[in-house]
Order: sequence, then C-alpha cells, then structure tokens
Amino acid sequence: MVNTGKATVSNGVVQFVSDKETVTPLETDSPVGELEPGQSSQFAIPLEISESAEAGDKQYTLSVRYRDQDGDERVSDTFDVVQAVGPDDPEFALSTNGTTITAGETTEIEVTVRNNGNERLTDISANVFADDPVGTVDDEAFISSLEPGESTVVTFSVSASGGALAKDYPLSIDFQYDKPNGDSKISDTYKIPLSVQQPDDDGGLPIGLILVGVVLVVVLGVVYRRYR
Repeated sequence: MVNTGKATVSNGVVQFVSDKETVTPLETDSPVGELEPGQSSQFAIPLEISESAEAGDKQYTLSVRYRDQDGDERVSDTFDVVQAVGPDDPEFALSTNGTTITAGETTEIEVTVRNNGNERLTDISANVFADDPVGTVDDEAFISSLEPGESTVVTFSVSASGGALAKDYPLSIDFQYDKPNGDSKISDTYKIPLSVQQPDDDGGLPIGLILVGVVLVVVLGVVYRRYR
C-alpha cells in the first residue's frame, strides 16, 4: 500500500470491508503505522476460504483508517485488490501396498496416512466404510497427531461375503481432526480399492461323485449278502 497523498498520516490501519459468502477474514485489520507521502508499507489480512469457493482470481475491497496531521481520524475511499485462490488440496494423502481379500474371508488392511497440509493436526479419528458384498469388522483407527508431511500407518479389518465377485470394490475413508486453532474438521471422503479374489480350488472329488460312490457301495453290499 502507498500513501498517494501530500501529507504524512499516522496510525494507519488497513481494513477488510468485503462481504463475500465464501470468504471469512480471520482478522479484519492490519496496522501499517505512519506513512509519509509516497511511502509504501506491506500488510497482511488472513482469510479463510470456504470449500464451496472456486479456484481463480478473487477481488476484495479494502479501506484505510488513519489520522491526519491535525490528529483527526479519517477513513479513505475503498479500493480493490485481486488475490488468487488456489485449488483445494486434500488434507491427507493415502497409500497402500495393495489390498486383497478372498471371498468369504476377513482380513486386515494397512493404510499409510500422510498429513498433506502445512499445519499440525491432532486427535485424528479415521473411519472406513463399505457397501455389500464388502463389509467392515474393525472400522476405526486413531492418530494422536501428524506434523506437516508426517506419515503413519493405520489398520482396519474388512470382510467379503462368499458371494462376492472377483473384482475391485471401493473402500471409503474419512477423518475427523482438530486444527491448531482448536477447530474440529471433517475431511473429504477418500476411496481405495479392495480387490476380491475367489478361493483356490482344492482339487478334491466333486461331491456328486462321492455320493454316487457311496450309493454303489451300499447296493453292491446288498447284492452280495443276498446271493451269499
């Protein structure tokens, strides 16, 4: 910001005066102090952008409250600034070494969770859920904290019904966590594939042939005893 006037001003404070549904100022004022004619000063007003906001250049309206040379408080005309809003990055990054289960069985899966942001997150509760024919047995995990870029492994127990087809099914995972300012948040829902495979064929005799063999043995036994 630059003092474009002809007199020195004091106690300058930049004020955020925009009224946008998708923007919430975490602080509305940024002091810039005394400015002589032509002198510039930097200021910063932290903003929280809602998840519904679209990425791109956004225009915000500001004004400056200051005291003139006579000590009288004045407010400048409003002026606009343009600030780019980037795309919403997911809070976490998930990875697995492959999740496979046999139809009719239960297995444990390991998921690596990484803090994808630039803030320390605490009290992280992870929940996994799925739809038939895949289900969950132990669907919760807890992470006490994750520093920016830090990873940890969580374990869940899942099952697949005996009638599940051999293909990939989606497992959904979301997180509830606390930010440094104490706010509790719920993450987007992440999906990882669960690959269901059919059980191996043990190569035994078909049950129908076994029953026929039993019947033949019984019949032959009856014939033998009749003609003995």
